[in-house]
Amino acid sequence: MSDGKRKGPSDYDVGHGKPPRHSRFRPGQSGNPRGRPKRALGKHQQLVQAMDQPTRDMFMAEMQRPITVTSAGKKVTMPTVQMIARSMAKTAAEGGQQAQRTALLLQLELEREIAAENAECFRLAKEVKDLGYEVLARHRARGLPQPDLVPHPDDIFIDELRQRVEVRGPFTTEQKAKFDKILAQRDGLQRGVSGHQASAAARPRDWTLPILAVMAQEHFDVINNLLPQRYRKKLENRMSAAQVEAAREKVRKASKARKRRLTRGRASRAAGRCARRR
Repeated sequence: MSDGKRKGPSDYDVGHGKPPRHSRFRPGQSGNPRGRPKRALGKHQQLVQAMDQPTRDMFMAEMQRPITVTSAGKKVTMPTVQMIARSMAKTAAEGGQQAQRTALLLQLELEREIAAENAECFRLAKEVKDLGYEVLARHRARGLPQPDLVPHPDDIFIDELRQRVEVRGPFTTEQKAKFDKILAQRDGLQRGVSGHQASAAARPRDWTLPILAVMAQEHFDVINNLLPQRYRKKLENRMSAAQVEAAREKVRKASKARKRRLTRGRASRAAGRCARRR
C-alpha cells in the first residue's frame, strides 16, 4: 500500500513496463513526430529523380529521335521509344516472362490513367453543360439576349452509359471564329442561289445564270452537310432535279454551239489563206 507520499525521481522504479520518466510519451504528443518514413524509390525512379533538367531534355529528345528499322521486309521510320515498345511487345509475344510482366504492368497503369482522365473529363463536361444551361436560363428570365457561349451546352453530348463526351461544335474562341466564317460562306451561297435564279428569270436567254445557281446550290449542300446537325439550314428556293438538268442541258447546247462557231471560223480562215496563196 502507498504511504500517501509521492515518489520523487530517485524513488521511481525502472524495470519491465516502467520506462524512465524522461523517455515516456507525453499526453497530446506524437511518438513519431517525423511521420512514417517514405517508401524507398526503385532504381528507375531514383535515376529519373537524379536527372537534372538538361539531362531530362536530352533523354526525351533521344527517345523521340526517329530511327529507321526493317519491319516485314520494309524500312520503317519511327521514334526510338516506339521501337523499344515494339521490341518489348515482340519479346513478350514470343514468351519472354519479364517482358510479359512489364508489358502487363504498363498496360494496367495506362488503363487506370485513361479511366481516371475520362472520369474527370466526364465530370467537367457535365459541370460545363449544366452551368451553360443555367446561364442561358438566367438571361432568358431577365429578358436579356442569349449569350454566344463557347462551347455551347447544346453542342456537348454526354454518353452516360459509356462515360464518353463529344463536343459537336466550336470548342474554343479560335474555332468559333473559323466556324462563323464557314457559316457566313454558306449563307452567302444561299444568297447566290436566290440571286442567280432571279437574274435567270429576268434574262432567260443567258444560259450562264442557271448553271451558276446550280453550282451555288451544290456548294451550299457540301458545306451544310459537313456541319453538325444543330447548325444545318434548309436551302430556300432550292432548284429541283428537273431544273438542274435543264440548266446543264443549256450548258451542253451552248458548248456545242461554241464548238461549231469555232470550227466554222477555222474553216473560213483556212479558206481565206488558200485564196490569198492563189
